[in-house]
Amino acid sequence: MIFAYDRVSRPDNKGGATLIDDSQRALPLAREGDVVFVKGRIEPEYRDWVRNVGLGTPHVYEFNAPITASIPQMVLADPEPLREYLAQIGANFVWVPGYSGQHDAHAAAALGTDFMGNEGHVTDKYYDKASFRRIIRNLGIPHARGETVDSKSTVGAIEQTIAAYTETTGEAIVKNTLAAGGDIVLSVSLDDISQVATQMKRHGGRYVVEVKYPLRGELNDRWLIDREGDMHFTGISHQDVKDGAYQGNFFPLEPYVDLAEVHALSLPVIEAMRDDGYQGTSGLDYLLPDMEGVPPLLSENNSRINGSTTVQGTLDAIQHNVPTDNWKARKIYTRTPMTFEELRRATEGLMYDGMPASATFIPANIARMPGNIFTGIFTGKTPELVDFVEREFKARMSQKLKRR
Repeated sequence: MIFAYDRVSRPDNKGGATLIDDSQRALPLAREGDVVFVKGRIEPEYRDWVRNVGLGTPHVYEFNAPITASIPQMVLADPEPLREYLAQIGANFVWVPGYSGQHDAHAAAALGTDFMGNEGHVTDKYYDKASFRRIIRNLGIPHARGETVDSKSTVGAIEQTIAAYTETTGEAIVKNTLAAGGDIVLSVSLDDISQVATQMKRHGGRYVVEVKYPLRGELNDRWLIDREGDMHFTGISHQDVKDGAYQGNFFPLEPYVDLAEVHALSLPVIEAMRDDGYQGTSGLDYLLPDMEGVPPLLSENNSRINGSTTVQGTLDAIQHNVPTDNWKARKIYTRTPMTFEELRRATEGLMYDGMPASATFIPANIARMPGNIFTGIFTGKTPELVDFVEREFKARMSQKLKRR
């Protein structure tokens, strides 16, 4: 496979400071014969660590391009060096985009590779929250009560809509329909409505306003639609929530949810995606309201290779050494840029070293280090061990972490 992750392809891409380079996030996920296309350059120390612990691939093509560059468009502009690079490896490749956008199929064709994806408008249809709400409403699938609001409406009309959805629990959720990478997702009480409505007008765009339910957890139900149109269940993550705060991904699912019930809700969506020509992975997000008589509510469709898929794929590759049923992923911000070697020294004994461990820390999504943002994966045999590793990590990094 050729992993070609590129946030530029996504409709929430605004460029500049809001854009994140996640092209290298596939590196620990890739296997020995795969190729990873990386927009910039990866620190040699990080590449060495990935390989030394038995992850990743030796085949990494670095474009050394700015963060705003598009990997598919760079391929289309000059495909010959890439064709030569792939020919030297000598395998039949399949282009696998993180988000199947408008240029990915053309880039795959330019390289003469197979393509695991679809036209961009199909992906957008399920990624956009307003569009997806219409789809699941027509399918009769339970979802959060709410509606779409356009920022072109008057402030008064926006305030009135938000107020209507605070009546059930005292709070509402406001999400940009393309919420990711810097777009706003806000919890709103009656006291905040005027401020939030003004902020929505300033940001522009469309928003989904929903009831904010008290939650006992959330689910991410992951599926794959292959190039023959066959549908495959690839895993489910349960996100434990206490007092509104994410605690981690813990198993077993029971007594939180009936897996058969969730599959019965997911299948009509996956079938509709297949019928529209969608190919690739998708993660369906469910809310588990802590309210008697309220079923799991389908919330969003991650019509891409999402964070849970990347984390779970990485953990699956090392499950012979570390427990993988209990984990949490955190976005880590440091006060000043760190090199990977500085991070490794600071977390020595916690960072995964390729040896069996009952709990460990795995660095991921190391975007253009030296930098001050990356993902930390904490995994352990029990939820208590996961929490212990995270606390120890924070203690070791206390002078380096940025308060959020």
